[in-house]
Amino acid sequence: MTEIAQAPGKSDAPKLRRISHWIDGRIVAGESGRSGPVYNPALGIQTGEVDFASAGEVGRAVAAAKAAFPEWRELSLSRRQDLMFRIRQLVHERREEIAKILTDEHGKVLSDAVGEVQRGLEVVEHACGIPTLLRGSFSEQASSGIDVYSIRQPLGVAAGITPFNFPAMVPMWMWAPASPVGTRSS
Repeated sequence: MTEIAQAPGKSDAPKLRRISHWIDGRIVAGESGRSGPVYNPALGIQTGEVDFASAGEVGRAVAAAKAAFPEWRELSLSRRQDLMFRIRQLVHERREEIAKILTDEHGKVLSDAVGEVQRGLEVVEHACGIPTLLRGSFSEQASSGIDVYSIRQPLGVAAGITPFNFPAMVPMWMWAPASPVGTRSS
């Protein structure tokens, strides 16, 4: 089925929305003085303005993530799993809304955007079971007098650069598996 975007009329001009940063659990307006337009590519109209981050703002975001990491790491696997299930439920409940945002901001037809969210959601669902997959392993006598074991431990804060053409799916492929991993073995 073909999906068609309607051409904008003069009265259809949307109010431009500001897209700021998310740092330390809150929205933070950009301070760099630089920003870029966000267009609805299907309609050819500007719908927003996104703040570009300065090196200092990126540094504050990384510092906030590093500061949050020890507390996250101390949460039990069952608590992290519960949080992942709650995230999964929120994405599932709002998948149509997320797909509409993808359509507005990236020009994907709605059916493709829904499919992208669903494929990302599948990885979130997989991450809900990761605590079971995080168990290490032990092989006794892998070679004469040599035992081999593996322990899964976190690397710390990481950043991902994702492609523009899959703005929801690929980030979910990155953050969902990384989220419950903050474990340690003793």
